[in-house]
Formats: sequence, structure tokens, C-alpha cells
Amino acid sequence: MNLSIEQLFLTESAKALLENQEQPLFLNLSRYQLWDLAGSDSLQLAKLLVSDVVAKIALFQSVDFIFTGYQYSILRLCEANFRLGLYGELGMYGGLTFEETITQVQTGLRVSARRCDKMKAKDTTASCSAISLTVCCAIALPESVALDLLPKIAVVKPLHRLEELQPNFAVPATIDGISVLIWRHQLLSQSVFELHTAVGDTEAIKLKLINR
Repeated sequence: MNLSIEQLFLTESAKALLENQEQPLFLNLSRYQLWDLAGSDSLQLAKLLVSDVVAKIALFQSVDFIFTGYQYSILRLCEANFRLGLYGELGMYGGLTFEETITQVQTGLRVSARRCDKMKAKDTTASCSAISLTVCCAIALPESVALDLLPKIAVVKPLHRLEELQPNFAVPATIDGISVLIWRHQLLSQSVFELHTAVGDTEAIKLKLINR
């Protein structure tokens, strides 16, 4: 009973999956699934996947939690649009794939979706009567790296400063004219900055970061 939530549910093998030997500047997102939930039933689905707390978070605010080594992160983009991040892989440390998670919480919601292959496939959209699910792409940087690099190349709207962006908040920005969403939160207990952009712009953003 004295163990923390992290000790109970987050294993060292889970943390190790974030390490990226090929590109140490970026975190390893090969087991990360990032989806947009939109439509009139998206709030209901988000509640079933996460909890009723999603109804209370403000626009561009998020919540993270870990269960059996599998992280759920959800960011509210508008009243009926959420961005859901799932980190884990069945058989590795107790997590479920996105499709298996959806199956467990359908309860009256008929949803079908296809998972992209290691976040490198083209945008894929699956839709049903009241929900659409769209695959997104992300780049993740450790917090210390992001706070050093991003203020030099990212332009945010006036009154916003990346250095002052609070954890579990996101802000729209541009990098070299490319639109990105910068999200500060935790990934497997590590403080990170995620950059979300179109599939075709991911490599350009990476090159910009590498060459700073």
C-alpha cells in the first residue's frame, strides 16, 4: 500500500521503450498511437476511454494517466474534438492496442478504425455515424531539449511564450512556416514536449531541430 502509482504500474522496461538509440534528440514513439476523436459522440467515447474528468478540462488542456504500464493522454482541442495518445503494445507490458481498447468500451458506440504502422503511414480516417477517428503524427522531445531548442525556432501567437507553457497544456505555433501544435505533458512519467504536424511535414520539422 506504500507503493506509488508509478511503482505499481510503470515498469522499467516501459520507460526504456522511450529511448531512441538512432536519434537520441527525439524520443522513441514507435509504440505511440495518436488519434483525433471528433463528432457528436466524441465526448462520450472520451469519457468511456479515460473518465468523466475529460468533460472538465478546458480547451488546449490535457490529462495523463498510466495503468498497467500503458499510458493514456487526452488533449481537448474544442468542445467535441479530442486528441488521444496511447503508449504501449500488447504483450510488452500489459497494454492494449487501440482497437482492443475501443472494443472494451464500445457499449452502444459503433466505431471502426485502422491503426497506422508505427506512425509512419499516411493519414488514415475511419468514421461511423457520430464519430470520426483520424491518425496524427508526432515528434517528442525531452523537456530540457525542447526548452533549449523550441524558443529559437517556433513562433507562437502573441501573449504566449513556450518557456511559460504549463504542463498539460498545448499551444498552436509555426516552425519555418509549418503549422504545429506544441503539447507539454508527461509520457511514461517523463516531462516532454510533443510536436504534432501533418505527416508530410514531420521530416522537415525534424531536420530543422537537428540543424539548430
